[in-house]
Amino acid sequence: KAVGFEPRIQECERLNRENTLKGVEYRAAFVTCLQPEMRFLPSEQNWFGKSTAAQAQKLIAERANKAEVDEYSKRGAGYDTKEEYAPTRIELDDLTKDLGAIDYLKVDVDSYDMECLYGGRASLKNTLAVMVEACFHGRGNPMQTNFVNMHTLLESYGFALFDLDVNR
Repeated sequence: KAVGFEPRIQECERLNRENTLKGVEYRAAFVTCLQPEMRFLPSEQNWFGKSTAAQAQKLIAERANKAEVDEYSKRGAGYDTKEEYAPTRIELDDLTKDLGAIDYLKVDVDSYDMECLYGGRASLKNTLAVMVEACFHGRGNPMQTNFVNMHTLLESYGFALFDLDVNR
């Protein structure tokens, strides 16, 4: 069984409609950590500015002409304020209760990976492998999704670094 979590309701519905794989489903939810001292969100809906897509858009704008930036935006990058988002903020532990042991967990939540993992302490005890993305640079904020923070957190949960790739 595979379960994906997507905060955008329309995208979640589209993924479920187009899915042809048995045992695969998508659930609409913001996966986070609900403990206030662990939260790092600047606002409830303003996540795009911290995403890798926003960083890429900025780099393209700096290095290219406006036509290329517009073309990049048409391909899906950008924050759509008309889109509906899941009203639920939920921790990974609550979302995965019904799944039992997890063989493989891929986390890609556009710079909020630390929050997601902090909200999955119990789930991670029953997880064999985790794949995450992290920057190699960043400020000293302990909740920032950078390599040092991510490695430290996952090591504290009993994981060991298995593979590292800068272009994956």
